[in-house]
Amino acid sequence: MSASQKIGNISLWKKLIKELKKKLKDAEKISDVFEKIHKISKEIDDLKKKSEEMHKKVQATAKESQTEHEDVVASSKEVDELKKKEEEAFKKFLELKTKFSEINDKLQEKLIELGKLNEQAGVVKKERKQAKDKKAENELKRKEEEVEKKLKSKKKITTEDLLIMQMKDKK
Repeated sequence: MSASQKIGNISLWKKLIKELKKKLKDAEKISDVFEKIHKISKEIDDLKKKSEEMHKKVQATAKESQTEHEDVVASSKEVDELKKKEEEAFKKFLELKTKFSEINDKLQEKLIELGKLNEQAGVVKKERKQAKDKKAENELKRKEEEVEKKLKSKKKITTEDLLIMQMKDKK
């Protein structure tokens, strides 16, 4: 091989080395791009996992929220029913209170009448007692007079006559 061939070969080799260096640089750039793509792909996968976890949490929270909403709606219906029952009970209470007041008013009137009748009965009872007492007193006076007549006429007196005389002394 001649020197010119060797120089030509060296020149070819230099060209080849230059091309290979250029390809290597390009390959390094492509490799960097692949690394960046791989890194971004991994980040995307991580974000997808986090997104799925968050989505599951959101679904669980939504399900829980729906259950609580249904409970609130059911409780609201119960409250509405209880309000209706309360209104009905209050109306019934007012009706019964009105009836009670009417009956109580009538009772008060009857009690006033009864008081007057008791007063009148007391007066009548007192008059009867006075009349009875007066009759008993008159009877006692009559018997006293009989006993005195017996004593004046010196007739025998009985135990009853003695009792009558004792009653006279007590007065």
